Amino acid sequence: MILSKKLFKSNLNKAVKYFLVSMLILLLPILDVVAQVDFQDVKEFNTLLTFENIAVDWKGDGKTQLLLNEGINSLNENKLEAAIASFSDILSVNPDFWIALYFRGVCYKRQYNVIKAKADFQKLIELRADLPQSYLEMSKVKVLAGYNSDAIQFLTTCIEKFPKYVSAYYLMGDAYLVTKDVEKAKLYYQECERISPNFSPAKVKLGLIEMAATKDPKAGLKFFNEVIETDSLQKEALWCRAAMYFKENPRRSLVDINTLIRHSQANLNFLLQRGYVLVELRDFEGAWRDFYKLISQTQINPGFFRGRAAVADKMIGIQNVGFYIARQIYGLSEENQLAIKKSYCLMFAGKDQEALDAIKLADKLHNTAFWQYLSGLIYEHLRQDEDAKNHYSKAIKLDREIFDAYWKRGIYRSRVADWTGAEKDFTEMIRISPGNKSGYKLRSIARYFLKDYKHCIDDANKGLLIDSTDCEIRRTLGQAQFATDNFLLGVNELYHCRELVFYNLDMVKLHQEIKKLLDKGDSVKAMGYLTMMTNAKPLYEAGTRLKIEVLSAQKKWNELHEFLINRVHVFANLNSGEYKIYINEQLSQVEKILGPGKEKSD
Repeated sequence: MILSKKLFKSNLNKAVKYFLVSMLILLLPILDVVAQVDFQDVKEFNTLLTFENIAVDWKGDGKTQLLLNEGINSLNENKLEAAIASFSDILSVNPDFWIALYFRGVCYKRQYNVIKAKADFQKLIELRADLPQSYLEMSKVKVLAGYNSDAIQFLTTCIEKFPKYVSAYYLMGDAYLVTKDVEKAKLYYQECERISPNFSPAKVKLGLIEMAATKDPKAGLKFFNEVIETDSLQKEALWCRAAMYFKENPRRSLVDINTLIRHSQANLNFLLQRGYVLVELRDFEGAWRDFYKLISQTQINPGFFRGRAAVADKMIGIQNVGFYIARQIYGLSEENQLAIKKSYCLMFAGKDQEALDAIKLADKLHNTAFWQYLSGLIYEHLRQDEDAKNHYSKAIKLDREIFDAYWKRGIYRSRVADWTGAEKDFTEMIRISPGNKSGYKLRSIARYFLKDYKHCIDDANKGLLIDSTDCEIRRTLGQAQFATDNFLLGVNELYHCRELVFYNLDMVKLHQEIKKLLDKGDSVKAMGYLTMMTNAKPLYEAGTRLKIEVLSAQKKWNELHEFLINRVHVFANLNSGEYKIYINEQLSQVEKILGPGKEKSD
């Protein structure tokens, strides 16, 4: 879910939202409501994730038929791994079985595995150049990979070969719309109508183009109504009409949203949209039901929390306070329940000041933890940090088990360098939820600034046991290793979080530490660090010279030759100098040792 228009706009660049990008380029300047929904999961709208069923008149052996049926059924149920396994079993026996290639390519595409999808569709084109879907699916994969111009080339070929194939014209219209060439897009959508007058998606796009051209939301109404008169369940038209009516006539908008929900119950984005409409209608009981169902079914991993008021942070807070409220309020009177639900729903919809005004009216509940907790989150959204922190503190006094309140207060304390207080809050987080890596990550940072490096390292290692890919934990661990004079261990952590290239490392000390390893006879570990450093910092001259010395002493000529060739490429654009001359001299000597035509083995 997305509540931020800024983040929403930044995500428009992602090709996976292809249909939606093309649609929302037109809608965004006109309707604010579209900024409140994350459409990445609206697969009904995403042209790239759809596929066309192919009629197959084929009679094969029983096992192949069974595997094909199982694969197609799994694909239709979105069980992609199972579907891929079935199609791969067929292809392992018959690599040219084009039907299995087509459907497996679709599965890979839906997994956004563009490399494997491209390979399947490329082979499909070779086997079935007479199949329009071959070119169509390849063009979709090209868009997913970020190659819009290549996609247009495949679609052009498809249209030349199959001039009546409406899907290619439609996708071509989307391709030009994404590049903001609206006039070309319009021509292709009109061609869709000429070829197939009842092809409704093109008519929807023409309606959106008309809305954008006139800056009048109502300009598209005629198009949407025509589509819905022909097909009362056409989702794009229903959604666009609902969005158009959102502010002006929310009751009318609600009719279309309810229709969408009845026929797409699994689509939580429609549920979210209805929640927003119900807030506009001041039906806070209904909005609460929709929003609560939504957070119950789309829980955000708390590991995404960054403590920087990012959208993911907001949603984690909204999710957690929603669950807490649901557990606490049902002993209250209906009036008090409604007051809390109203405040929560207004906050969910981004109406933070209204939410604050609403919760203040329920001040008789100020001695409850959930009132203080919700108040703190609202103040946080309003960026009134001191008020937010105070309310979180009051919530904690009333209930020591509110994980999120410790979390938020610890972040506030960190911002003002109250590391002792922050450490205490993060310790409480770990007490409540020992399996949550965020507690260990945040406490390790607090302990680093408290110069408690031993316990900082302990916390960081515990966090990495939960998630070894977390670079923020590795960064803290690396800094703590430096502080405890475990210099090479710190280098190792920074290398694994890909930050060595940005770090102003003490290269003299690094060289001394690596030499110590060599003096102890630990050449394997020393070479590991030399390789690490010369990869991360290609201009690390002392390391390069030392690595050449060690490889020469070990007579690993093949490995040395490969390393020197790499150095030559690194310094190709540098001016002549002693270092560059040295590299070329070393390369020349190694090539003499290997000799022309001599087997290059160590």
